[in-house]
Amino acid sequence: MKHLRQHMLYAFIISAILTTRATMAITHKSVASGNWNTASTWNDPSVPKCGDSIIIQAGHIISLTNQTNYTGCTTPLKVIVYGTLSFFNGSKLRLPCNSYILVMSGGKVQADVGNSNSNYISICDTVQWNSNTILNGIACLPKTYKTCATLLPVELVNFEAGVCDYRKICFSWKTVSERNNHHYDVERSSDALGFKMVCQVPSKAPGGNSYYPISYSGVDETPDNGINYYRLKQVDYDQSSSFSKVISARLALNDGLQFLIYPNPNSGEFTAQITGLKYDENIQVLLRDTEGTIVYKGLHHVEANYSLLQVVPALKLKDGFYFCSFIIEETEYVVKIIVDGN
Repeated sequence: MKHLRQHMLYAFIISAILTTRATMAITHKSVASGNWNTASTWNDPSVPKCGDSIIIQAGHIISLTNQTNYTGCTTPLKVIVYGTLSFFNGSKLRLPCNSYILVMSGGKVQADVGNSNSNYISICDTVQWNSNTILNGIACLPKTYKTCATLLPVELVNFEAGVCDYRKICFSWKTVSERNNHHYDVERSSDALGFKMVCQVPSKAPGGNSYYPISYSGVDETPDNGINYYRLKQVDYDQSSSFSKVISARLALNDGLQFLIYPNPNSGEFTAQITGLKYDENIQVLLRDTEGTIVYKGLHHVEANYSLLQVVPALKLKDGFYFCSFIIEETEYVVKIIVDGN
């Protein structure tokens, strides 16, 4: 009888251990591209379950091809995407409350169809993403989750650059939220590899924190002739930093083209003399004020070597400085105009 009780106790202990192991949350890392619901996709190997952490590694595409529902779980899931989480055939990922998905730089969430909400991610029965958009890192679902707010110091919605004032590159960007943000460094490169800072812009957010849109701008006073590559370096108060995507702007100088505006100053109507074109071209002409507002837009056909074109805005222009852009085969040439109606 004593031995029987001992065997029963051992069996109970082993059963408890196995049950604990079966319910213990683990971390799943992708070992290759594959299906979310296939055990061999993960290092464990097992299919992710309640309370687990899931890491999709860089270069791996993890597919969801059916409805994956964790809403019955009492413990949240945490998903970190360095590679790609891809949805097919109207599949959906439904996560329990307090779950979150963090898409790191270089990572993304996408679907096989665009302009459709047939694929989606929901957390706590609220849709956080659907296939109308591609979610590129750095991004977080849901945006309001406390862990996400800690990990995402700045939510950047755009970063753009273009020629201004003939020999300069102007750039602008907008944020919709900032956390602990101190300043931005705008960095330039000639090869998109080695970057150096060209200007520094302090955060406009009070104390570095905001939950509303803020617009920024800056100028590269001495860009290189040709293609310039730019990126934003966002720096926190603790000196930690992150980078935006790389964008480019082309400055075209001394390539044989000449633009002569006369009269200049003028009343808002003027003639542009263009010399040095090798071929007949269609040239788009834009006239902007100092705030970047387009006050004239026209398309002109000009002949090679020498052409004259007339710029006549529909409305009378106020006195001041303007910038006339000549866009030829996606290259923008800018000349300063002075309007003086006296």
